[in-house]
Amino acid sequence: MIMEEEKNFLMYFQTTIRNVGLFTSVGIALLIAKSKNKYVPLKLLSIGFLTVALSINYHLVNKYKESKDTKIIQKWINVAKLSFTIICVLITVGTYKLLKYYKLL
Repeated sequence: MIMEEEKNFLMYFQTTIRNVGLFTSVGIALLIAKSKNKYVPLKLLSIGFLTVALSINYHLVNKYKESKDTKIIQKWINVAKLSFTIICVLITVGTYKLLKYYKLL
């Protein structure tokens, strides 16, 4: 039986990861989209959405970093750390594409 603290953590974690996934998927969609609008480049919006996803993920990991280290919580925090790394890579790609768009590279 899952203890009350672990149950609350899993409910909070699932909601937060869903939000991270939402912002990440919108960021990826904007990253690969083509636009003829010169005023608001979609790459910049993509970096913004990915930064929000990174921030939410960062706060999730830090909130439970000092919690009691049960195996269930630690396993799910490792998933959040992996998605943190993936989002960092996506932000790097988005920044590269944005710099290439403005011909700074």
